[in-house]
Amino acid sequence: MRWVKLIGKKFGFIQEVISYSFFALAAVLACFEVFSRYFFSSSHAWVEELVKLLIIYAVFITAGLTLMKGGHIGMDFLLEKFKGKYKEVIHLIINVLTLSISGLFFYGGCIVFMNYIKRGVTSPTEIELPLAVNYLPIPIGFALLLIYCTVNIINNIIQLRSSGRSIASDSNS
Repeated sequence: MRWVKLIGKKFGFIQEVISYSFFALAAVLACFEVFSRYFFSSSHAWVEELVKLLIIYAVFITAGLTLMKGGHIGMDFLLEKFKGKYKEVIHLIINVLTLSISGLFFYGGCIVFMNYIKRGVTSPTEIELPLAVNYLPIPIGFALLLIYCTVNIINNIIQLRSSGRSIASDSNS
């Protein structure tokens, strides 16, 4: 199981580098646009579109990583009512529900993305990117959520099994 943690750390590091780079590039481009408008009275429509895309991609790329680090909004009041093995069962149920919902959004995002690929529609701005590029972060982000939910479920099952063994060994002594 140690190799899974090592891969997870490296994979998480790569996600962080990509998303931080996207956020940094979006900030630089936004500052460039402000500077350009203020000093040269010149505006670039492509900058606004690119900044939006970079921020959207960065957010969706970090969604799974945030789940793994426990950073998403949760209902702790429910978990506080349970102790030990019951708390782990609740964690498992939450992760299975999150996996199911993420699967639905991944599937829906793939359908929307593929529809825009088939249509070949481009954005009406200077960049003329295919509109499918705007919808690609949805399947990417939810695919990452599916991966991290699966890892969380495996960890929940391992914790349940180990707590079951410790309870059984405590009752035998």
